[in-house]
Amino acid sequence: MKLIDGARVFYNGTLELHDRNITWTAFKAAFLNRFRDVGTDQYHFSQLQMARQKKDESPQEFADRCRNLAQKTVPQVEDPRMQNLYYEQAERMLLASFTSSLVGIPGRQARYAIPKSMDEALKVAITVNQTELQERHNEAFI
Repeated sequence: MKLIDGARVFYNGTLELHDRNITWTAFKAAFLNRFRDVGTDQYHFSQLQMARQKKDESPQEFADRCRNLAQKTVPQVEDPRMQNLYYEQAERMLLASFTSSLVGIPGRQARYAIPKSMDEALKVAITVNQTELQERHNEAFI
């Protein structure tokens, strides 16, 4: 096996994983259980609320990071309608956190636009960010 770092240490220290009769399902379950995210929904919600765009982070990279945090706030339930409601709520939280935490002119313009969806907010932020980059590039040659 080509395991590295923590996975190798875990495998070497878990003797039942070395049994020749272990099934792939049991093997996989042991690794998934060991390396699952242990943060609670509330922890991830707080992380989403406190997320701020980093200095050299593009709007797209920041959106991806926020989207990942928002997905972690969604509890998993059996009822498909309820699950859908949780996803819709997470999408609203994502949009609010993303637009309020974008910095500079792209963030301001995204907030002015009052976007109805994450795609809309991201489109505004990327467009303004690209325009700013182009203007800086043009000014460098003046």
